[in-house]
Amino acid sequence: MCIGSTHVWGGMGPTLDRLADLVAPGGHVLLGELFWKSPPTQAFLERLGAPKDAFVDLASTAWSGERGGFTFVRGQTSSEGEWDAYEGLYHQSIEAWLREHPDDPDYVEMRVQFRAVRDRYWGGGRDHLGFALLLYRR
Repeated sequence: MCIGSTHVWGGMGPTLDRLADLVAPGGHVLLGELFWKSPPTQAFLERLGAPKDAFVDLASTAWSGERGGFTFVRGQTSSEGEWDAYEGLYHQSIEAWLREHPDDPDYVEMRVQFRAVRDRYWGGGRDHLGFALLLYRR
């Protein structure tokens, strides 16, 4: 299982290549991956700090996992409400940390990062990005 961390190995394909050695034939892998829900604007790409090819549409995301002996079994995408809940809890936890640690040496950097994360979500991320859980069989 690799949820939201395929970037560690360079994307879905390379992640599945790494997992192929760990999963027996007939075994399963669950990946959580971002995809473009709608084409991103240039302003959002600049806010995100990523190129347009950082993600692909949902179908291309699902099919990109079909390599190394893996077959796509099924997928499920997060609803807007689920995204809002996830991001809201994430934002609340950072706000709580900032409130409780005003003298921490990392406070200023954390505040800047928090605002960037919040602005990316509400400034286009909610409209352009989706999240899918994708199940593959080896």
